[in-house]
Amino acid sequence: MDQQRVAVVTGGASGIGLAISRRLANDGHSVAVLDLDGGAADRAARAIEGAGGTATGLPADVGDREEVLAAVAEGDSDIVLLEGLTNVGQE
Repeated sequence: MDQQRVAVVTGGASGIGLAISRRLANDGHSVAVLDLDGGAADRAARAIEGAGGTATGLPADVGDREEVLAAVAEGDSDIVLLEGLTNVGQE
């Protein structure tokens, strides 16, 4: 059985993070787009889906481990099959 590859991209709603999210979706991954700005994460996911990819937008502050885990837990159940995590953020 062929399973969907899943990647989580933090800071994935804009800039380099968005470019990575789009590329991963283009390469066949289901992408969980995490961003501090939940609305932007949702818009990015919808744009990826509009281009034929699979994505879920989730709000999360990556500085808070528990918040990230909670966001992933309430997101797409396929995230359990996580293949990659990319953290794109500013210090």
